[in-house]
Amino acid sequence: MLTHTTKHSMQKQTLLRLLDEIEHLHPSNGVTLYFPPEYPNGSTDILLTVPISWRDDVTKTLEHVTKSDTGGVLFWSQNLQYIIFPPFPLNVTAFYIDWNVSHLRDLMNKEYTLGVVFVRLGRYAIGVFQGDALISSKTAGRYVKGRHKAGGTSQKRFERIREGQIARLYQKVCSIVQEKFSPIEHQLDYIFLGGERFTLRKFVAKCPYLQKLSAKLLERLLAVTEPNQQSLLRTPKEVWKSLVIMICNQTDQINSNITRPLLLPNHAPDKIDRTN
Repeated sequence: MLTHTTKHSMQKQTLLRLLDEIEHLHPSNGVTLYFPPEYPNGSTDILLTVPISWRDDVTKTLEHVTKSDTGGVLFWSQNLQYIIFPPFPLNVTAFYIDWNVSHLRDLMNKEYTLGVVFVRLGRYAIGVFQGDALISSKTAGRYVKGRHKAGGTSQKRFERIREGQIARLYQKVCSIVQEKFSPIEHQLDYIFLGGERFTLRKFVAKCPYLQKLSAKLLERLLAVTEPNQQSLLRTPKEVWKSLVIMICNQTDQINSNITRPLLLPNHAPDKIDRTN
């Protein structure tokens, strides 16, 4: 059987429309599996909830699933499958006969309180969002020397100065993060980071306050070229992106409305990086 697999990034409203369409389809042998964030590393018991008659096929489809800190949902039928990784953790483990979108729709309709930290060497932007509204923010620059290409003693002295500037940048950003986040710390649902991976890793290692909130820190990094107010205002669009994998039987897709892609043609997919 020839199959066709596609990956799409979907904005919030596009995904909600897709869920509306999925909800009204009742494919033969259709089942739904909600899998937790720790799947597939250390959490395969979820497959025991799947009846034996479907288990092998469902397991084969889930081979497309890699570790995700949000978990996901599989809508499975003989000729069409969707695997959806939502933007926020879907802490549900459940199996349904038929296609059931209820938990995923609840997640997509929830209003979250989010913290956002964008850091690149020389500039930072910190924001707090209530739903899509930016309720508190701070952006600024702090000079950091570029790399020195010469060698010898001069280079070593230059690097010591540069490392000191970076350390002071991290310290300053960490203090502002604490200033902005601590008043709403108990209401804060999740924290997103944005910028260059190596810089962010070093920053978190130097920020005890963020380490304390590590349970709320999501793995996905937001693409940020320049941390500023404009990049903060684009955050709601970025954080709500979901990754959708569609697998269908190419032959049956031609002959059946059930197996047609449910993506609306006037909604082109956006780029998304789930490897971060």
